[in-house]
Amino acid sequence: MYKTIITVLSVQGNTPLTNRGGSYCDLLAKVEIECKDPTEALAKTLEIKKQTPHAYQCHFIMPDYPNQNTRSQFCHYG
Repeated sequence: MYKTIITVLSVQGNTPLTNRGGSYCDLLAKVEIECKDPTEALAKTLEIKKQTPHAYQCHFIMPDYPNQNTRSQFCHYG
């Protein structure tokens, strides 16, 4: 199992937490979990995004995963 950090962001201009508007977005969720591989991390990331109001974009990173080409990914806009 590898430490996985998942972040969920709002769309640019929609800032429900800070009300900054403009060209900003809000960090809506930041979760640290354990996943066995990037496929599981992606599934968990999309699950967390689905449960987060105002979510637009999400990202995961597995810093200790051996394959640097697959250990992080931005995913699922809209």
